[in-house]
Amino acid sequence: MNQSLPIWNDNMLKLMDHCVHNKAVSSDSEFLSQIGFEPKNLHQVVSGKQGFTHKHFHAAAEIYNVDMNWFYGFSNRMRQKSKKETAMDLITDALMILKASENPKRK
Repeated sequence: MNQSLPIWNDNMLKLMDHCVHNKAVSSDSEFLSQIGFEPKNLHQVVSGKQGFTHKHFHAAAEIYNVDMNWFYGFSNRMRQKSKKETAMDLITDALMILKASENPKRK
């Protein structure tokens, strides 16, 4: 049975994939360790048996400049607004939104 994850857990997993894909970290394990989550428990999140805590979301927001509202589905902008935003930052955010709309559920 394929369970739908809460948006906050799904968005954390999307951020992890984004960080690995863009080489901000070398692996899922590195990302999870940086936010204080035990990498061996990732399967529990993917299966819906466990979730990330506010501590993990706060750490990810601080480390990767992510808007907390994005995690919880209140914003489509992954990154926090910055006065020094570049065109590339805006394009990256737009690509994340497009990618999420193409694959709304994690398998």
